[in-house]
Amino acid sequence: MIYHVNNKTTLVTIIALLVSLFAQMQAISLLGITLPLSLSSNEISTNTVGQIMALYSIGLVVGSYQGKKVIARVGHIRAFAGFGAIAIVAAIMHSLTQSVVFYALLRIVSGLSAAVMLIVIESWFNTLSQNANRSRLMALHQVIFYFAMGTGQLMINLIPGNFSATFLIAALLLCCALVPITLIRIENPALTFNTPVKLFALFKISPCGIIGAVCLGNAIGTVFNLAPIYANNMQVSTIDISFFMSAMVFSGVLLQSTIGKLADKYSREAILIVLLILTAGAAQLLLALNTLVPLPILGIVFGSAYCVFISG
Repeated sequence: MIYHVNNKTTLVTIIALLVSLFAQMQAISLLGITLPLSLSSNEISTNTVGQIMALYSIGLVVGSYQGKKVIARVGHIRAFAGFGAIAIVAAIMHSLTQSVVFYALLRIVSGLSAAVMLIVIESWFNTLSQNANRSRLMALHQVIFYFAMGTGQLMINLIPGNFSATFLIAALLLCCALVPITLIRIENPALTFNTPVKLFALFKISPCGIIGAVCLGNAIGTVFNLAPIYANNMQVSTIDISFFMSAMVFSGVLLQSTIGKLADKYSREAILIVLLILTAGAAQLLLALNTLVPLPILGIVFGSAYCVFISG
């Protein structure tokens, strides 16, 4: 049965979507810090850990390309529930094995599931947003997204040292993400299947944009996948590692508005160059002062420059 949206239903739906997004991103963030620390504790090399963590992006790409086809066949709610269940199974399976190969496969599955789930949520946000509320709704979406990412890192401290239990907590969060979506009453958004632009054609249109996107993607993956191991190698506690990771997320978010105003007032290219220099300088400070300054403080300095730069 299809239900049409009225004002009250719209508000309830937005709240449900935000709750679901919050729980999902907390789970993804929690897995993102737990996996490298768990692998490192089993004396897996940093190179291998990096390769396993990178497979999540492959799953995201596959899910982004194929997700619409699945959603078109079974509908938004069923697609979200189905891939949410797959994500839950993957999170639980992490606690049942220490096989590197199995972890790699689970990482791909997790990325694929996350992509489809996010497509469903984003589709509803696009449908609910109108010219009168689009900016505010998207701003609220970003606040919830990054707040969940930051707080998700801290949840590793709920049961210190027990990574198997942390994987189960991530699975519980994913279960919480399923509940609001499966209970809301709303008409499914219309799916459009536009002809995708080929990568080479896009490169001809904007070569700098493509190169920049590839470089930034590598930078994002390197920092957020391997920073926990970097901090762990400094022999600091798990709680300090979680504060370090959260500080990088929160500090960057707090400066988004300021940087946006500067980019509107001055040349965007000039702002990006300045941010690049500041990010490189902050990275050097992180390496040089890691034994002198508390790690969370260095995380704030580096995260402020780094997160704002990649957003710019």
